[in-house]
Amino acid sequence: MPASMLYHSNQIDNVQVKKVEYFPDKIVFEVLYQPTKPLCPCCLHDKNSSKGLKIRTLRMVPLGNKAAFLSVEIHRLKCLNCESMVATFALF
Repeated sequence: MPASMLYHSNQIDNVQVKKVEYFPDKIVFEVLYQPTKPLCPCCLHDKNSSKGLKIRTLRMVPLGNKAAFLSVEIHRLKCLNCESMVATFALF
């Protein structure tokens, strides 16, 4: 249900919802971004390996009278072709 709500309310797809936290004044969606086929921005090669994780918190439009936040886990990828490091993040 939360992944469907994120898609229909904010057009956010390719995410796996890990946890939803409800507070008196805000709602926090913790998600893992799963791109369909991440490509290297330098050489457009699709072979890569994961080299760490970064968490970003984004503000979304309010849900009712509560503030909404999206906490996204983003994998850092290393291209196996040109050896550049890139964080995959293209929700919108």
